Amino acid sequence: GTIANSLHIPHDQVTTRIAEFGDDKNRQIVLYCRSGNRAGKAEAILRENGYQNILNAGGYTALMEYKQP
Repeated sequence: GTIANSLHIPHDQVTTRIAEFGDDKNRQIVLYCRSGNRAGKAEAILRENGYQNILNAGGYTALMEYKQP
């Protein structure tokens, strides 16, 4: 699933599409995938590139359950 206004960047494309995350390395970035595993891989790449304010929100289903109690 997708969330409105989200940007879809597969974890294996984060390195090549890093510019799409912007220059502000302190802006909040929320990552999610099916289970949270690929989001964790994307988080590691972003942190290696200096991004600081990253939230691995885990799996999409759990995120939607949290968003809509």
